[in-house]
Amino acid sequence: MSREVTADEECSEMICDRWLRFRVTPPNEVIVHKAAKIREQWSALLRDVLNHRVEDLREFGRRQVRLQKQISRYLRTELKFKMDTVRGSEAANRISTTPASVKLTENITLNAVQGSGTSDAELYMKRSWTCKICGVRGLFSLTEKGEHLATCQDVEEVADLKEEEKAAAEQKMEAATGSKRGIPKKEYRCEECRETFLFTNVEILRHMREHS
Repeated sequence: MSREVTADEECSEMICDRWLRFRVTPPNEVIVHKAAKIREQWSALLRDVLNHRVEDLREFGRRQVRLQKQISRYLRTELKFKMDTVRGSEAANRISTTPASVKLTENITLNAVQGSGTSDAELYMKRSWTCKICGVRGLFSLTEKGEHLATCQDVEEVADLKEEEKAAAEQKMEAATGSKRGIPKKEYRCEECRETFLFTNVEILRHMREHS
């Protein structure tokens, strides 16, 4: 939960709060992207709770489940890294923004750790690159690569959203069909969502599947 994270152009070196350095092998922009998205969603949930802006408890519960799934996948990621500390003078020389630097989030900046041997000309040179997050391929400069990462949507996240939409549509259809057939419903308390629903047995099973 660093207040400031800066990374080089390949996300092979990251400096947190200007003193703690991680060297990752092989370079992995995916881990930085996922961490940024998780932190962004976590902060949004906390803000909504602290500012009393939770109006739709069911939607809030879905957001919680989505975040739990992402954190679970993130913690299963295998990553090789070395950790050391950076002195104040070294941090001051290494960390600097350039026209190629891109804000991934408010506190994570890409292409901001200098001294990796990249020349000014190489900063704007387009290279063949495949995004490991969404699979898009093309020619990207470092700036364009960073801008793409800032807006890229994880295929797993997209799949989660589609699954949620499908489950919501099925629940609506089941509710409509159940009311016509007179299928009995009962109260179901979901400890994950911290909410009580009026569900049929099928709807209970479907809701439990969303948390699995």
